[in-house]
Amino acid sequence: MRAITMDVHDVRWETGDRFEVQAHRTSQGSPRLILPPEFLSPTRIPHAIEDEAGRPIAFTPVADENAIELAGSICQQALDDQAEAIWLEYLSPSRYRLIIEQRSAELTTVASNGEIEFQSSDFDRLRRPVPLIAPRDFDLGLRAARLASHPGFDRLIALPMVRDMELLEHQTRTAMTVLRRLRGRALLCDEVGLGKTVEAGLILSELLMRGLVRSVLVLTPPSLITQWQGEMGRKFGIELISHDNPVFREAGTGAWTKHDRVIVSQHTAKREPHRSAILARKWDMVIVDEAHHLRNRTTAIWKFASEIQKQFILLLTATPVQNNLEELFNLVTLLEPGLLSTQRDFSRRFIAKGDKLIPKNVDELHTLLSEVMIRNRRSTVGLQFTRRYARTESVALAADERALYESVAAMVRAELNAQTKSSGIHRMTLITLQMALGSSAAAAGSMLENLLDKPIMPAERRQALLELSRQASLHDQSSKADRLLGLMDEFPDKLVVFTQFRATQEMLRRRLSQAGHDVAVFHGGLSRLEKEAAVEYFRDFARVLVCTESGSEGRNLQFAHGLCNFDLPWNPMKIEQRIGRLSRIGQKNDVHVFNLVAAGTVEAAVLHLLEAKLNMFELVIGEVDMILGNLDDEKEFEDMVADEWAAAASPDEFAARMEVLGNRLLAAKVAYFRQRTQDEKLFGNRFAPEG
Repeated sequence: MRAITMDVHDVRWETGDRFEVQAHRTSQGSPRLILPPEFLSPTRIPHAIEDEAGRPIAFTPVADENAIELAGSICQQALDDQAEAIWLEYLSPSRYRLIIEQRSAELTTVASNGEIEFQSSDFDRLRRPVPLIAPRDFDLGLRAARLASHPGFDRLIALPMVRDMELLEHQTRTAMTVLRRLRGRALLCDEVGLGKTVEAGLILSELLMRGLVRSVLVLTPPSLITQWQGEMGRKFGIELISHDNPVFREAGTGAWTKHDRVIVSQHTAKREPHRSAILARKWDMVIVDEAHHLRNRTTAIWKFASEIQKQFILLLTATPVQNNLEELFNLVTLLEPGLLSTQRDFSRRFIAKGDKLIPKNVDELHTLLSEVMIRNRRSTVGLQFTRRYARTESVALAADERALYESVAAMVRAELNAQTKSSGIHRMTLITLQMALGSSAAAAGSMLENLLDKPIMPAERRQALLELSRQASLHDQSSKADRLLGLMDEFPDKLVVFTQFRATQEMLRRRLSQAGHDVAVFHGGLSRLEKEAAVEYFRDFARVLVCTESGSEGRNLQFAHGLCNFDLPWNPMKIEQRIGRLSRIGQKNDVHVFNLVAAGTVEAAVLHLLEAKLNMFELVIGEVDMILGNLDDEKEFEDMVADEWAAAASPDEFAARMEVLGNRLLAAKVAYFRQRTQDEKLFGNRFAPEG
């Protein structure tokens, strides 16, 4: 912030520059603010003024004078005798904040003899005994006071606290720019794969350490909640509680005021009773990941986000524009209402007639956007990503494995189609059981045993489940595990093996150990120290790490460069997150991905779709989510797959249905690449962070 006292007609003003104005009472009793000469320029004349809380202030320009007259409740404050100084703080072209500084209360007086006289209450403080403070505690308190009173963001005091990662220059520059120039309200539009989550975490960590933020609300798609929790907790020491955490749910709607650091899916947050509870309190920081879901101001999620009370806000998206430049207006309005004027004025000034994706007055638009937007590009930050090689291993099931698969699948399909709760089996449980079946007989058997524990299970269904469970228990071999052992001989380096199921994990640990391989095991049931020890053991000694998704989010495994998907989630986002543990910024070797799928299963159909329609394993990490977002379907992808599989009367019909879904995916991919090209034309290299 600079207080301007010199001639600056030809100087580019910066956000935070202040200009002192003089207030006079008019004959009608309203305050008239006499503006300094710098405001005579047409580009500097105020068009919008807000108070320190961001609320608009009504005012009227005075004809033939360099002055304005205020209206409304602000008038009394401006004319108050305790008003020591009045400033107009520059926010953006023709937009200012009115700041009224009050006189400080006098705590002391000076007597006629020149001695300082304290107020009587000060003597009470002086008489209090001073507790003894150890040198270590004093030093700690002194350091804390220095951090808390650090005058500006010329350096990031949170950097020493960042763990388990090497921050890149563009990430620290982005954080500095957001904090120093954009005042903690920014649209982060880095290209996919450059670490927007890390940038947001660094900004949040800095504000938390300085005491400027206490309450945090993170809005994200459901599939990213666990990943966000892992990244924030491990790298920045920021623990976010999710809305579906049992502790949170037990507190009911009161949890929203009880907990200060919450992460919730966008779809859940916009629905009652959560919506009202979130809007009822003020949040110091709001972070919205995949903010392109807020491009349309007529949607419930945009209206909800616009009503949240917040001091700071970060919107993260690689594609702020899809079909219409007005989408950019809608996002910017969430950050800085009024920066782009009104929607009608924005369209008139900046959108070409006949094509709503073609801008006009581009330089002026870029100047305004630079007040809120940062965009890093791979071509400008100088990062090179290693190549990724994917190989599918189609495994033929043994006769008894195929029989078990068909028997359990028939039961699951029947239950999904019945749409009845009489069996006591929820839809998600059925989908998970089908996924477990594609993983191993051990995983399917474990789930079947858990289902038998349900007391409300009808006798007929219980008997059917009991028979399936008995059938699964007879399987002590796995064709997919046999193929994995062969793969271990073919791939000589360290290998991370992912599975969704603990029973499969234990089976693989046993089989690999019996074959003479040194195995490390990682899952969400381990304590923090046990997780650290498992990764350390894998890094230094073990040949293979058998890992579940749970607990692995945010974990850096890039010292390895071989990955095996022993089973495949039906949601490609989860597959991408697995690959992202190795194929990421800082990986120095090409990454090899091996996908094991049993022929003739749902997993095989999903993988074929992802390879044939998306070329998924050639995409940059993060692009899959951008493509799925273009499907315009609130269902999770795995639910779409489950619907098609359950509705199909034969394998041929399922294949036909998956082809239709695949064509939708292909169209979404084409739309994403079109958006990416449009962003290149619209933004170019214009919005890089300050050096």
